Formats: sequence, C-alpha cells, structure tokens
Amino acid sequence: MEVIVHGIDIELPGEKVSIGVGEIFDKIQAQGSVVYQVIADGQDITNYTEEEFEDLGVIEHLEIVARGVKELTLETIKEAENFVPEFIERIEKFIVRINDGTETARFIMIEQLLETLDWLNTLLENIRSIVDEKETVDLEQNEFFTKWKGTMVSLSEGIEKKDLVLISDVLEYELIPVLEEYQQYVRVTNEKII
Repeated sequence: MEVIVHGIDIELPGEKVSIGVGEIFDKIQAQGSVVYQVIADGQDITNYTEEEFEDLGVIEHLEIVARGVKELTLETIKEAENFVPEFIERIEKFIVRINDGTETARFIMIEQLLETLDWLNTLLENIRSIVDEKETVDLEQNEFFTKWKGTMVSLSEGIEKKDLVLISDVLEYELIPVLEEYQQYVRVTNEKII
C-alpha cells in the first residue's frame, strides 16, 4: 500500500508501506498530532467505523491528513468564539420548549446538547494544555474550570434522574452563565496565544 501523510513529517518504512493503518495512526499520535482526514483509493473514509474500514479490502493508495493538536486547537478556538452565542440561543429556545413533545424527543435534544458540550469540554482541555505550556494558571482560570465542571456534574445528575425541572434550571441558571464565561475565556486565551 502506498501511503502519503500530509501536514506532518513522519518516517514510514519505504514507498510501499507494509505496516498496518492502525500502526500509522499510532505513529501520528505519538508525534502529538491527530488524524484529520483519511482517503483510501480516492474515497474519503475519515468517519468510517472499524467494520466499514475492514470491508474496504485491499487499499492501494492511502492519503492521511494529520494536524498538530495545537494547530487544530487554535483554529477551533476561533470557531468556538463564534459558536458559543449561537449555542446559548439554542439552549434558551430548548428551555422554552422543554415540556413540548414526547419524553423521547426531549431527551434526543438533550443528547444533542451533551454532544456539543463534550466538544466544548475537549476544546477546553486542549486550550488548557496550550496555556499551561506558555504560562502559569491564574486563579480566575481555576475558578472558571471549577464552575464549568460543577455545571457539568449538575447537568449529569438532572439527566440521570430524568428531572426536567432540574435540567431546565441547570441550563438556565448555571450553563448559560458559564457559557458566557467560556466565550470570554476563549476570547482572552486566543489573544494570549496569538
């Protein structure tokens, strides 16, 4: 299989690579990078499951786009600055409609909120690692992280209990204010890093 890796320098054994794709991914991650996109024989397979990947059979030409975690985080910080206000609006609309529709529909919307919060949480972890490289952590930052984690715990408790009143209260009185702080934190951090 011919393998080309874009975005980072990586040593692979020879032009026709005999190691497995998983091993290549491991080498990329060992360099502090992530696999951003994967194209096998001209087909984008980035989001394939392991089963779907195995169903492809023999791959002649594999292209991998890898990016450094720091580079991706810097790009994502800018996206988050623009996204957080839109996310707050979605939460406000959800709070108004929390008692509409079926229980299943409500928890599907909550699941979507959680997926977004998971993305924001991962971004925070990546930002923190970059900031920690550059400077010591200040007390305001620690306070923000404590509030963020506390809000996630409260929200998880409400979801676990399937308590829509608690979920609604956490969203309105804890999550929205902490998201506003999140946006400010991201903005200030972006200025510090750049």
